[in-house]
Amino acid sequence: MRPVTMRSVVGFLLVAGGVLAWAGPARSDAPAPILPDTLRWTSPPHTPGLEGAWVLGAEEKTGPYILRVKLAAGAKIAPHSHPDERTTTVLAGTLYLGFGSTFDETKVVAVPAGAVVVVPAGTVHHVWAKEGAVTYQESGVGPTATRFGEAGNAGSAGEAPASPALADQVRAAEIAFAATMSARDHAAFTTFIAGEALFFGRQGVLRGKDAVAAGWQPFFAEEKAPFSWAPEIVEVLDSGTLALSSGPVRDPDGKQIATFNSIWRREADGQWKVVFDKGCPACEGPPKP
Repeated sequence: MRPVTMRSVVGFLLVAGGVLAWAGPARSDAPAPILPDTLRWTSPPHTPGLEGAWVLGAEEKTGPYILRVKLAAGAKIAPHSHPDERTTTVLAGTLYLGFGSTFDETKVVAVPAGAVVVVPAGTVHHVWAKEGAVTYQESGVGPTATRFGEAGNAGSAGEAPASPALADQVRAAEIAFAATMSARDHAAFTTFIAGEALFFGRQGVLRGKDAVAAGWQPFFAEEKAPFSWAPEIVEVLDSGTLALSSGPVRDPDGKQIATFNSIWRREADGQWKVVFDKGCPACEGPPKP
């Protein structure tokens, strides 16, 4: 039998102490998992059967993001593209993926659960839950966006006009946006502004959502709203990605003091956000149809 030396005893204690420390209680600063029941699911009105939730990051944020998507059986997402490369992993079901600006059911590829597909930036594609419900996850590096229609060729000859329902969505969004002013709700006001928005005004150009929020904060300081606005004209691109909303800006007595012109963009979750806003002193807006 080998003699027990002091060196061997010390070595044993060091190793045992390390194992016990490793197996001890979890550290309070250890990364916490993102659990499924904490996700916030939204359903864009223009795509029935679609639900989406940001697992990590957000559309307008810089950095890595993860978007989880659920498609009900038979649901389709029309041809669209993204400005960044996206990696899609199918979690459940079989996703059918096609490419090109026309949704051709005969030219789709089956992507089964567990499979991964990488779609390059700017590539127009469409998806279909052909055989049943599908859950998949997309990852990339933001900011990102979703552009419906053919990339770089929106509004070309022969393309179908935008649905009147989209114009109704933009009009409703503008009315809700204006209602935040009368309700004196600055926090709600900011939810309608895109992350990269540009607002033109007496203060110059307000660049980005935070700058717009700060620049408009004084308009919400008093008990009564200093002005109001309402859309008279709404036009949507044939691609359904951008829209113009224009109308009068009125003082508390109802007198027109300006005309607003706002450009709205449809985001990945189907919601409309303001990306440009510029007014003029009661100028003549676009002609009414």
